Amino acid sequence: MQKFPEQINPSFSAFKIALIYFIISVLWIVASDQLLNFTVINRQLFITLAIFKGSLFVVFSAVLIYFLVFRNLVSIKRSGEELIKSENKFREIFNKANDMISMNAIVGSKIGRFLEVNDAMSQKLGYSKEELQNMTPVDVISPDIKIPENIGETLRKKGYTTHDLVLVTKW
Repeated sequence: MQKFPEQINPSFSAFKIALIYFIISVLWIVASDQLLNFTVINRQLFITLAIFKGSLFVVFSAVLIYFLVFRNLVSIKRSGEELIKSENKFREIFNKANDMISMNAIVGSKIGRFLEVNDAMSQKLGYSKEELQNMTPVDVISPDIKIPENIGETLRKKGYTTHDLVLVTKW
């Protein structure tokens, strides 16, 4: 199951890498020291093998760190690619919808200017997307319609609002 960005905890991921490294390092040091201690009697050979063991540990550590970091970077890359796919799907639905859809800035408890509008909105109202992005919903809603005072709050809480409105076109 793919994790959503709010479920990914960078400090926990870093802790996991450090913990895995620590456990493997301790196991390597203890096990290899015990093996040398039981099998080597000659002091010079013991020192030579200890140096070799230390060098092997450094190589092994580097390879382990490489794979742990690589795994996390692949996960980050995959998440980025999935985010791009998701955004592309959203844009396709947003732009191909027959209903008018807009994204608006929220200023306090009021609705601000249009940040993004779909093609249907632009075509039905007769304004270009650029013109609409310099307007607010108040500019295209009939003056006879009362806009709820707390519409910005509703948008913040629910993420959307729906209304039956009378809109004023450019023509």
